[in-house]
This record gives sequence, C-alpha cells and structure tokens, in this order.
Amino acid sequence: MTDSIRRFQVLNSQILATLNKYLKSSDGEESNVKHVRCFLPPQHPTIMSSHYHEPNKLRQQQIQLTQH
Repeated sequence: MTDSIRRFQVLNSQILATLNKYLKSSDGEESNVKHVRCFLPPQHPTIMSSHYHEPNKLRQQQIQLTQH
C-alpha cells in the first residue's frame, strides 16, 4: 500500500516539475498577447439592416473594418 502511494507521489512530482518547466518558460511570451487583434464577428447582410445599432454607427464600423 505504501509502495503504491510512494509511486503516485513520485509521478505527481514529475508531472508538476514538467508543468512548471513549461509554464515558467512562457513567462517571457506574455508581451506577445498585446499584439492580438480583435475583429467583430461577420454579419449576414440581411441581419445588418435589422441590427439594434444606429445606422450611422454601423456605417462607421464597416468603414473602419475595410480600412484595416
């Protein structure tokens, strides 16, 4: 019984050591998250006419999307 518990302890420590190794190596990559661009989801033309936004705001959004 104690032998199987000890094996699980060793296995858990190996798993945690591996996870810590890879999680700590990605700390320097957190600055890359700033470069992620967010886009509005695509909308079907028939839905756009019945959208709850004001039409002027919709046009501005469409213009901004086409410029990027």
